[in-house]
Amino acid sequence: MATIQDVARRAGVSTATVSHVINSTRNVLPETRQAVEEAIRALNYRPSAVARSLQTNITHIIGVLVADITSYFFAQIVRELEAAFEPHQYNLMVCNTDERPERERRYLEMLYDKRVDGVIMVPTGVEQPIVQQFIESKVPLVSMHRRPGTPCGPAVLNDDVAAAYAATEYLIKLGHRRIGVMARGYHLSPVIQRVQGYMRALRAHWIPIDQRIIEIVHAEHVTEDQSTDKMMRAAKRLFSMTPPVTAVIAMSLTSSLSLLKAMREIQVSYPDQVSVIGIGDAPWMEVLPVPLTVMAAPVAEMCHAAAQLTLDGINQSRRRRHNGGSSPTMWRDVLIPAKLIERNSCRAI
Repeated sequence: MATIQDVARRAGVSTATVSHVINSTRNVLPETRQAVEEAIRALNYRPSAVARSLQTNITHIIGVLVADITSYFFAQIVRELEAAFEPHQYNLMVCNTDERPERERRYLEMLYDKRVDGVIMVPTGVEQPIVQQFIESKVPLVSMHRRPGTPCGPAVLNDDVAAAYAATEYLIKLGHRRIGVMARGYHLSPVIQRVQGYMRALRAHWIPIDQRIIEIVHAEHVTEDQSTDKMMRAAKRLFSMTPPVTAVIAMSLTSSLSLLKAMREIQVSYPDQVSVIGIGDAPWMEVLPVPLTVMAAPVAEMCHAAAQLTLDGINQSRRRRHNGGSSPTMWRDVLIPAKLIERNSCRAI
């Protein structure tokens, strides 16, 4: 494998000149540049990405942390981010936190040590002091879908309050008054805000709030099987209430799946016996025997916004390093509304 020294000897120049040609860090005479480029081609020389990043402070790598790469929603985020960064010649380093704060911390430390140019993460919601090092090093860190436990940069979020309000009001207009809730993760900002939106809609229509039909499952520090078990039991409890619920809002894709599995097991059908609406969409929802009505988040739009915020942060950091300035960073969040997709899972009563 050819080295930079081999290129320098063949071109008859110093290794510093070869480095300047490769990294465009200094003007080089045209004939010298041509000699170096011909030597690079002849020797099939590939510069060390690590060495180049140390010299230029640019790695062209974006760290991406998601909660569960096997989930359709998070896999979709990775795919859309990849598409958003590809025209800018950035590569993704994908990390799966599995909703575990200690793993999130370890990945953040690894990404910091790898000198990535930026980070986009779906945070666990737990405080992570390591993010202060990203801030001090002017490495942009953008949150998606959830707010982080430690403020660290801009966030791209669904308008979760409005989404749950719209879902609840949709059911109220169909005549429902006993509207149950299925959710997972007490500490997660989307769950907190969606429950707020649900309650606001009930209050706006003078409907009493019954805490017994709000099922929010603790799913921290448990296996996926244990979490599914908890969700199934919660769903079954909803249908044992008196008076019975006539509609249920599933506050996530996971909640929707658990709810439908529980309904099948206890032989509760929708929309005949109960209306169901989900927050979050997936291809399987429209091919169910009864397709599910949902409030769908525009994931591509969210990812484009997160990518743009990251690129803006990278460019701003480079200008500061070049100019020697340190103007304060202004963080701005992006709030993106969900869209109602009506299918066949709700009926008027």
